[in-house]
Amino acid sequence: MPDLKTASSARSAPHGGPVQLFYQGKDAIRRPIVARAEGIYMWDTDGRRYIDASSGPVVSNIGHGNPRVLAAMIEQAQKVAFASRTVFENEPNAKLADLITGLAGPGLEVAFAVDAVTFAASLVALTLMRAVPPPPEAERPSLRRVLEGLRYARSRPELMGTYLIDMAAMFFGMPMALFPALAVRYGGSAALGALYAAPSVGAFLATVTSGWTGRVHRHGRAISIAAALWGLAIVGFGLAPWLWLALLGLAGAGAADMVSGIFRMTMWNQTIPDHLRGRLASIELLSYTSGPLLGNAEAGAAASLVGLRASVVSGGALCVVAVAGTAAVLPAFWAYDARRDRSPPAPGEEEALLP
Repeated sequence: MPDLKTASSARSAPHGGPVQLFYQGKDAIRRPIVARAEGIYMWDTDGRRYIDASSGPVVSNIGHGNPRVLAAMIEQAQKVAFASRTVFENEPNAKLADLITGLAGPGLEVAFAVDAVTFAASLVALTLMRAVPPPPEAERPSLRRVLEGLRYARSRPELMGTYLIDMAAMFFGMPMALFPALAVRYGGSAALGALYAAPSVGAFLATVTSGWTGRVHRHGRAISIAAALWGLAIVGFGLAPWLWLALLGLAGAGAADMVSGIFRMTMWNQTIPDHLRGRLASIELLSYTSGPLLGNAEAGAAASLVGLRASVVSGGALCVVAVAGTAAVLPAFWAYDARRDRSPPAPGEEEALLP
């Protein structure tokens, strides 16, 4: 846990003396040792007074040392200090339950009834929905059809390249699980929110300026370069000594990932026949959902072995190596050109395209 440091405020507490505010910080020396508390204030062993902003609604609504609460606690402790709920019931709990149900009023049953009716209505609406009818020439779903989709994916190395590079980038270069620990060195909770937001900012900027992608035809090369830039941006993030530089690295990573995603999706649309799209979409979903989760697990495991910074930097570097290796092993993917390497027409489409 990070240490705490104190800062004095110009305001004074009701009993006099400056009010101390404490917060997390990387330059702190120690936490205050609390000696006593009253209302919303706490005093440490050195006599400094603090506003307790860390204990939530208990302090803001009740306060430390509330005489009514203390009297109730003493009265109950003199009767029964503890009773297992699995064996006994106790009077304070029963009174509290009566109070809550009384506050709910006579409409409690109505509220639950309305809730149940709306759920039932949604189930009825669901049963009334009709599935989209399959095309007349479509075959019934079966395991054989699923395997057919997998065989098609294996037969198109440029298609396999999109899946493998995305998985490699996410597995090695996904440090999001480490953001809470990394945020401590950058200033705490405010920095954490900025770290989480930075990739999305980069992705948004890449999206609104993506008109140039329509003039790029070598999609495999574009995906490889974008994925490698993701890894390099993660390396920069891991080495960044300042928050603004870390955010710049993450924004760059988000932008690179968005560019890679634009070209991956375009390649999928161009290389997958209509009658196989549903089956190949399952592979896309597997890559999209499992890659980041596995990457976060990998980052956490690496951090436990080599430390936070080394985990992030090594992950980004391994991402670049994996992307380069995939592009080298799949030359058809690297050389893919949208002007010539589209999927062949589906069965029956040849005749449909004839004048």
